Amino acid sequence: MSLEYDPDTWPAAWILQLIAKGDLHAFYNSPAWRRLRRHILNSRPCRCQICESKSPAVVIPLRRPWDKPSKKPVAVVHHIHELRRRPDLALSEYDEQGRLNLVLACPSCHWNEHHKRAAPVTPERW
Repeated sequence: MSLEYDPDTWPAAWILQLIAKGDLHAFYNSPAWRRLRRHILNSRPCRCQICESKSPAVVIPLRRPWDKPSKKPVAVVHHIHELRRRPDLALSEYDEQGRLNLVLACPSCHWNEHHKRAAPVTPERW
């Protein structure tokens, strides 16, 4: 059974309204997101899943936001399917194909995921 995107269902309709108002901050402060975020942080090994997928030998240990301060970076819960493109998956741990939608990321990978830059096209010089 394939689930179709329905913007009239909650939380999609609410998130679309927040996007229109430019207030996604309200989503990230909602009790529903905070509860899911805590679940993800507690249910997975605290390391960057993005770094790990690129190179399994590289493990970036992270700390949970409520752990005591240390030199380890704080784990970020990242939406694989961007919230603005798939608001229906905002509170879903998995997408409709059963793939992870929420992963733990180090701050560096999280920034890179949201600020990807296309490589500049330059003429080859021989």
